[in-house]
Amino acid sequence: MVTPDEFVASLKENNLGPFIGVPCSILAPLIGFVLDNPSVMEYINPTNEAHALGLASGYYLGSGKIPVVFLQNSGLGNIINPLTSLNQIYKIPAFLLMTWRGSGGPGTDAPEHDIMGRDLEDFLRVCHLPYQVLTEGGYQDEIAGLAGMAAREKTPVAAVVKEGFFAAGQAPDKARTEDGFTRYEAIGIIKESLRGFTFLSTTGYTSRESFVVEDSPDFYMVGSMGLISAIGCGVAMARGDAKIAILDGDGAILMHLGLVPFIGSRQPGNLFHFVLDNQVYASTEGQPTIATSTQFDQLALASGYRRAYKASSGTELKGVLQSVKDSEGPVLVWVRVAPQNQGGTGRVTHSPEDIKRRFIEGLGRSAS
Repeated sequence: MVTPDEFVASLKENNLGPFIGVPCSILAPLIGFVLDNPSVMEYINPTNEAHALGLASGYYLGSGKIPVVFLQNSGLGNIINPLTSLNQIYKIPAFLLMTWRGSGGPGTDAPEHDIMGRDLEDFLRVCHLPYQVLTEGGYQDEIAGLAGMAAREKTPVAAVVKEGFFAAGQAPDKARTEDGFTRYEAIGIIKESLRGFTFLSTTGYTSRESFVVEDSPDFYMVGSMGLISAIGCGVAMARGDAKIAILDGDGAILMHLGLVPFIGSRQPGNLFHFVLDNQVYASTEGQPTIATSTQFDQLALASGYRRAYKASSGTELKGVLQSVKDSEGPVLVWVRVAPQNQGGTGRVTHSPEDIKRRFIEGLGRSAS
């Protein structure tokens, strides 16, 4: 396995940096090293992969230096537009460091990685994106070759890494267990207080913990990070007779923040939006989000939500829910929680198709 310090040294030898992107658990040791050693390489954490590529393009235009854009292969879908309509036609180089989740094919990783894991190389070829799957014994030369191509031909390139490439390192400080009001406790209070509501929950530990708290016929999101508020709004618009509760996260809502003013513009009176804000990416070992500078309650009100509340403890949340459950939406509740995952929480055991079927049947429709 490759140590993070050796890998970063190789990037710097090829004049690559800063480090810009959205975390993946495969990259956790590398990101942790950069976060703990800011003098070695700057770390920039935009909210989605397309933003990262746009920032990197601007950094190159301003400095002539090629940043490292890191992402998991599922994020390739988010960058296809800027990749083809910005970098490739303007001849703006970029160095993508892309993880290959599901590289062993369907069934070897979480289900959201089945298709992209199986077909990643086909997608890269269709995008005319030169790439190299890095090897432990030859990664220095492989990085040098890709960096040289990017600089010489003014083109984006991709260095692909698989699970186990990096030696384990220390997780960022925010990932370490802290005492305080947890997301798991908050979800338990919400689901107990809002009996009869239909729940949808965002990617990662929010869905996992909701599943453990109570396996009701929820729409548990296992991929498509950031889109749970769109799905929930669509359900609310289609089913005005049902009360819809979205369990969202700070990293997820920030990824597609334009959905907040969209919800505000549509004014679904049956939509209740909970943002469980721990200020980290919980599923990838706790790298920081940019939520420290975001006031989600004020954002919701400015975007047209009828009401917005903030809670930072179980007592506060219970009080808010007494006001929320009989009010007219859209309502947003910003719940500040500790950056702590519930121990022993596994993945949702229902398949995506079963999640869909159970959810539809829970709404009183025949599954199709």
